Amino acid sequence: MAGSKRGLTVPSDFSSREGVILVVEGPSDVAACLTLGLTAVGRPSNRGGVKHLAKLLDGHEVLIVGENDVKDNGDWPGKKGAESVARQLATIWERPVSWTLPPEGTKDVRQWLNAEARNLDDVEALRTAGADLFGILQSHATQLALKSDDDEPNKSRVTRLVEFASAAELFHDSEGESYATVSIDSHRENMPLMGKAFRRWLSHRYYVATGGAPSGQHLTDAVNAVQAQAVFDGPEFPVYVRVASVSGAIWIDIGDKDWHAIEVNPGGWRVVRNPPVKFLRPRGLLALPIPVSGGSINELRSFLNLASEDDWILVVSAMVAAFRPSGPYIVLVFNGEAGSAKSTACRITRAIIDPNVSALRAEPREARDLMIAARNGWLLCFDNLSKVQPWLSDSLCRLATGGGFSTRELYSNADEILFDSQRPVLLNGIDDLCARGDLADRAVIVTLSPIDDSNRRTEADLWREFETARPRILGALLDAVSQALGNEDSVKLPGHPRMADFSRWACAAAPALGWTAPDFVRVYGDNRAASVALSIESSPIGPALVGLMSQRNEWSGTSADLLAELGGDRHSDERTRQRKDWPGSPRALSGALRRLAPELRRTGIDVSWSRTPGGRRTRLVHIVKTPAEPSRRSRPSPSADPESEPAIDRGDTGRKPDEIEDGQPSREDCDSGTAATVRDEWDGRDDPVRSCSESVPAECDQ
Repeated sequence: MAGSKRGLTVPSDFSSREGVILVVEGPSDVAACLTLGLTAVGRPSNRGGVKHLAKLLDGHEVLIVGENDVKDNGDWPGKKGAESVARQLATIWERPVSWTLPPEGTKDVRQWLNAEARNLDDVEALRTAGADLFGILQSHATQLALKSDDDEPNKSRVTRLVEFASAAELFHDSEGESYATVSIDSHRENMPLMGKAFRRWLSHRYYVATGGAPSGQHLTDAVNAVQAQAVFDGPEFPVYVRVASVSGAIWIDIGDKDWHAIEVNPGGWRVVRNPPVKFLRPRGLLALPIPVSGGSINELRSFLNLASEDDWILVVSAMVAAFRPSGPYIVLVFNGEAGSAKSTACRITRAIIDPNVSALRAEPREARDLMIAARNGWLLCFDNLSKVQPWLSDSLCRLATGGGFSTRELYSNADEILFDSQRPVLLNGIDDLCARGDLADRAVIVTLSPIDDSNRRTEADLWREFETARPRILGALLDAVSQALGNEDSVKLPGHPRMADFSRWACAAAPALGWTAPDFVRVYGDNRAASVALSIESSPIGPALVGLMSQRNEWSGTSADLLAELGGDRHSDERTRQRKDWPGSPRALSGALRRLAPELRRTGIDVSWSRTPGGRRTRLVHIVKTPAEPSRRSRPSPSADPESEPAIDRGDTGRKPDEIEDGQPSREDCDSGTAATVRDEWDGRDDPVRSCSESVPAECDQ
């Protein structure tokens, strides 16, 4: 047996037992029943354990056994408790449940067994006595059917609603938010207690049992009581939207009506019913297709208007990285003129990763709106932006690499609401959106080409073809996620790149996508170099500063001196100086310089600050032209010598069908004996890009 003072007492072979189950009070009565050959479960008190009994015994025929413990004052707790437990189970199960009392003259089953003075070694006699006792208990049983509110005028509707709610598994998260897991048909659903879904579920149970409907106030009072149970008595579990990580596996919520999820591990992936993850379904979340094995990621090419193979590598790598359960994440930006299918590219990308009723959204009005969107979705997509305002740029940086937001709770003077999320982000627009260096540092920017009229397709044809291919495309992406999960710890990155987690994941997934880790390193380096140039060009002082240093190797002076130098006609024009973001004071210039310094350093211009000795200690700006970086090595041509091209061995990227759950698909080890020198764009040094190897430790600092 297993049990405790606070929990149920259950026989160790309970799952193999059949027939009517006696629900007695305490472990000693359970032991007495087992001695008599009867199946029994012990509740911790005369009225306790109903919620656990409802889950354990659902579908079984039960008989609740009370105790003959009537008091001198006429109170009879054993009888009232048995009747109460039977009533609650009947309400939860929505079917009649019977209760009974031991034979007259004995308090409980244990006392009856002792009074009979049976020989405990005579198994056959004990079994016969047990059958006699069971017959007596059944003959005195009373069946309790469901009753309406009119049948129990003294029991409030709030109490009845709380009893109905006991069928749910109540829990809370680390922030104290309360939730319920309820069984519907053959699956389980998770829902916030304060949300509309739980109120509808509770109202439906009330209607089925009573034929009536609770008032709004009764429902609110009941939910408040249940919420307190969840917070103070329920266990703590993390909750997730769309993507989660549990026990080394990645779980992806499909979002269908049966609550299927995809389990991805280094050996492959499979579709699972009732996953061990508390997924939430915010409003607007749509279902992914059931993925299909054996597809090719190349089926996605015809649906994205990408200009080059390099763009293809970047976009697919960003899509695979969006399935990582934790950040930092890349901000994927689609630029291009009108008619280049930017919005379509965003819609398709989101349909594969995190489909939503509102696939494309307008720019949020404030940081609060952005964080609320992050709480209620996985992949955020903002469409047709003309400009990324400074506050939005900073907020997107926090969202991509981690950061929080707080605001005062409504109707409170002191309490805060905290938002802390990391999410992958999609942006698109005609203008260059990543003008600020910190956002460009976290972005992959892809410029789409205009589409010739002869190559355009109708929306209906495009989406019909895409929906046909989508299950296979998703399956191919999951293959890459699985391989990245298995290879990630063995990837060695060159230098110390800024977005090291994204880079390592993309290199680990490369063999399943049709290219090598050095291919990605080269392409991502090119993209980052272009982002640096864009940041300098977009800054009001960037071109002027580059012009200042084009004819000299060093400049030193105060911020006021530098502002006067840059504001001259030699380095800037009147139109530039009239821009709103042109620094209007030495202090503003220092701030702009600090923001632009990382990009300038990558182009060979180093900016630093110092103070002069003495009493006044004037702050000076030092600008030094550093030696020009060596030119990047071009993409190596195919070589007959396999040792000349470092890469993660592609091996067998196939995966087993969904139905097969045992074993793992074969995957060759990564080649650990090759290295080649590829230009490292992150820190300005040449360093070999090592291949992925089980023997090479993962070393990368963000």
